[in-house]
Amino acid sequence: MLGGGAITVLSYPAMRQRWCALALRQFLRRWGVYVGVAAVLAGAGSDSPVAAAAGLAGWLVLPLFAAFSHGAWLFPALLLQALFGAALVWGARGLLWPVAWLEAERALPIDPQQRLRSDASVVAVALLPLVMLYAAGTAAVLSAHPAWLQPTLGRALLALVLAVLGSLVFGTALLQRMRRPQRAGGRGTAAALRAAPLATSPLHTGPLLRRSPWPWALLLQPLWCGPARRTGQVLALTGAVLCLPALALLRWPAATPWWLALWALAALVGVTRARSLARDELQPLFEACLPLPLQPAALQRACAALCLAPLLPAAVALGLGLGLAVSTGAATLRPGVLVAYALVCVGSGVWEVLARPAAAADKASRWLFSLVLCVCLASEVSV
Repeated sequence: MLGGGAITVLSYPAMRQRWCALALRQFLRRWGVYVGVAAVLAGAGSDSPVAAAAGLAGWLVLPLFAAFSHGAWLFPALLLQALFGAALVWGARGLLWPVAWLEAERALPIDPQQRLRSDASVVAVALLPLVMLYAAGTAAVLSAHPAWLQPTLGRALLALVLAVLGSLVFGTALLQRMRRPQRAGGRGTAAALRAAPLATSPLHTGPLLRRSPWPWALLLQPLWCGPARRTGQVLALTGAVLCLPALALLRWPAATPWWLALWALAALVGVTRARSLARDELQPLFEACLPLPLQPAALQRACAALCLAPLLPAAVALGLGLGLAVSTGAATLRPGVLVAYALVCVGSGVWEVLARPAAAADKASRWLFSLVLCVCLASEVSV
């Protein structure tokens, strides 16, 4: 304070914690009401909406607890539980560490250990709502007194604590990795294409490419031999991963809500990542094609459709898996909730690819709201 008083000097961790607390409060003011409405809708029709909401939270811990009945699944379930929390940290990374801070951090004499502790503290704050959901879900599971859980109750609770610590470690490592410089061939390649003239672009040389239709030359070929190879890799990986829940439905149909929630999470992560990479790697190519007789809006629509392409075969595979599970009597579904789940999953993906680039906090809010709504509907699909 100036004028005779002492000047308060904030350390880097204290300043960052204040900024993150303000960003999280603004996030809750904007989207907390929507999350609450989603929870109320999920518990609609129940005699006790609070108990219904706690039962939904129980699905967050039930797979880990059930894994103790099958020793071979213990470590994969523990890893998936930790990665689930890390995925939420990834979705909220704009609230925890804006990329715009990178240059300021490099210019300041900040000790690496101090920065690591600061990352861990903000990740712990971000994981606190998830820990509260874990506690509510654990209480709901324990209130049912399942006989299969009693022999391994202590170890199951210890595994849940280890999963939370794993989420903290993975989330902190994620923030640390965001500070690393981009690899060559990523944004540097995109910037080089933006500055390069159209005539010298490798995608416009040779008689074969000059005779190629524009969707092939500007969208498909860059995915495997052009500047958008990372986008192509993410699209291929997303399509492969999204087919795994359909296979799991055939083997474990009783866990249908869990597989549907996992499908929604993988779809949202894959589409979001593919769209982000496509903006970096294909947008410079589209800007270089402005002199050509092509409509920019058509290019953007085609790029958005490309990012959504892995959802189509994966949705067909998931539908076949659900159909087989229902036809054999292994699962009983609610058609209305299933349709709502499908519409929300597709709508969330379309929302992500069509949304204009916005502030990181707004993007994180949109992403987390979509994820919560998809998971709530997935938990109510089975009877």
